[in-house]
Amino acid sequence: MSAWVEKGVRPPASTSYKVVDGQVEVPPTAAERKGIQPVVSLKANGGARADVKAGKTVRFSAIVKMPPNAGKVLSAEWDFDGSGKFADVVTLKPGTWVVVDHRRPSLH
Repeated sequence: MSAWVEKGVRPPASTSYKVVDGQVEVPPTAAERKGIQPVVSLKANGGARADVKAGKTVRFSAIVKMPPNAGKVLSAEWDFDGSGKFADVVTLKPGTWVVVDHRRPSLH
């Protein structure tokens, strides 16, 4: 709010969405979606899923894109065991879109 009042920097546009059959649908890209939430695409070994033997290394990657005028990505946190503890934190060079790679042994 202060940036808008003091410097004339307007806030990001509201999130673009539509309701179809009772479900909220948002556009697939950050630029189309607008709002303030980043859009994240995840991959395991370069695909939508990875089947590997226990103990083999899996490469996880995330592409994070911010909507226009919504700020920058500063860090990424991974919670691989679903515990809610984000022990794997990656500090990034701030940007409106980033690629985050992480390698770790498979759990099962």
